[in-house]
Amino acid sequence: MRAAALAVTLLATASAAQERVPDSLGLLVMLKVLTYDSGFDARGSGDFVVLIPYAPGREVDAAALAKLGSALEVKSIKERPLRFVVVPAAESSKQSASAVLLHSNFPGEVARPLLTMGRTRRWYTLVLDETLMLEGAVLGVGLADGKPQPLLNVTASKSVGAEFTSAVLKRARTYH
Repeated sequence: MRAAALAVTLLATASAAQERVPDSLGLLVMLKVLTYDSGFDARGSGDFVVLIPYAPGREVDAAALAKLGSALEVKSIKERPLRFVVVPAAESSKQSASAVLLHSNFPGEVARPLLTMGRTRRWYTLVLDETLMLEGAVLGVGLADGKPQPLLNVTASKSVGAEFTSAVLKRARTYH
C-alpha cells in the first residue's frame, strides 16, 4: 500500500515538473514581454540589472539561474546591456536594479517582502513559479496547451508604472 502511494506521489511530482516551462525559456519569454511595456524607455538607461535574490540555504538556485541568464543569447533589452546579480534576499534593498527575478520554488515568506519592495521601487518583478503571481509579481510564464504563455498581474504592473501593449494582453493569462 505504501509503495503504491509513493508511486502515485512520484508520478504526480514528475507530471508537475513536466508541466512547467523550462527556466531558460521562461526567462526568454519574460525578457521579450518587457520590451512591450510602453514606458520601458522612460525607466532609465545603462545596464538593465536583474537582481536574483536568494533565501538562506538557496544560494545554489540563485547562482544557477544567474548562470542560465548570462548564457542566454539575449545580451540586452532595448539596447540596455543585461546583467544578472545574485544577492542574499536580506540585502536586496541595498541594491540598484531594474527587475527582481525569483527562481522556482522560491519560499513565499521570503518572496512577499521582495515583491512589496519591487512595487515600492517600481521594479519589474519576474517569477518562475506561477504561484507567486497571486502574491503580486508583475510577470511570470505558465503553460497553455503545452506552450509558454506570459502571465501578467495587471494590478501589480500598474503599481510599478508598467503598461503593456494590447499584443501582450491578448496573449497573456492575466491576474488582478
